[in-house]
Amino acid sequence: MNRCSLVLLLSVLLAGCNETQELTVPVEPRANESSAPLATVSAPQGPFAPRDDCAADPAAAAFQTRLREVVAARDVAGLLAITDPAVELDFGGGSGHAELRQRLAAKDHDLWAELDRIMPLGCAIDQWGNVVLPWYFAQDTGGDPFETMLVTGENVPLLDAPAANAPVLARLSWEAVQLWISPDVQDPPGFTRVSWAKAQDGDALIGFMETAKLRSVIDYRLVADKTGGDYRLSAFIAGD
Repeated sequence: MNRCSLVLLLSVLLAGCNETQELTVPVEPRANESSAPLATVSAPQGPFAPRDDCAADPAAAAFQTRLREVVAARDVAGLLAITDPAVELDFGGGSGHAELRQRLAAKDHDLWAELDRIMPLGCAIDQWGNVVLPWYFAQDTGGDPFETMLVTGENVPLLDAPAANAPVLARLSWEAVQLWISPDVQDPPGFTRVSWAKAQDGDALIGFMETAKLRSVIDYRLVADKTGGDYRLSAFIAGD
């Protein structure tokens, strides 16, 4: 190789060293790591299972995200910041920031615990464009709202008697059931007598369910109105 060829070769090599190149190096999984895909969690099943219809609306999604944050942190100031100054708190005239602050601190209301229970129950946007939590409250659950209960879970047994080992009449997943009220019969502790209208033949099954697996459809819910492009909590209320 002559001198000119050597100089040319060195120039090419030096130029290549000055360039940034991305190298793809196969990496073997560590011994304690699995290469299997992560298991996916299926969505709850049932006619009134929690759904998140708010995710498709950026403003509604932002409100829901901020609400989760302030509830988890028990952040009173943060909650008031996303709450309308005239927020309704009951059907007797209770309203406003000062009243909400007082109730958040009161043990007899335990509103933080109520918020904890609401958050996993989904989010809806109703026909007026309001954000509603739980999701099911914006749906038609049928029946008398004072007597309609929601089964909060999947494959919850409807029992022939008020005992955990009683024969199972049916297993219900996020269904609406009706309280079976009788002046002569008192529900035993831990169980509630309900009626479920079977969709397949129109008949009804009457049995017992664990009270802890039932929630009144008019229990606490949140409503948020859109004001100036953002949602503000306008009602945090129970009853009808």
